[in-house]
Amino acid sequence: NVLSLDYRLTSEDFAYYSRFVPSVFYRLGTQIKGYDTGLHTSSFRVNEEALHKSPALMAYLAIKLLEVL
Repeated sequence: NVLSLDYRLTSEDFAYYSRFVPSVFYRLGTQIKGYDTGLHTSSFRVNEEALHKSPALMAYLAIKLLEVL
């Protein structure tokens, strides 16, 4: 369920932090199909089913980092 996204001109402090520590940036798709609103709006709603994947992904990435160190 991983998609590669096109490059975007967005601003993020993450690039600065990643210069000092091993890092990965990912976006968690939380869109509710049929309910299309933008981020950072008062009408934004999260598909809570997507939130179940994030802790597992974070744990997996931490374990992989420990294997490298």
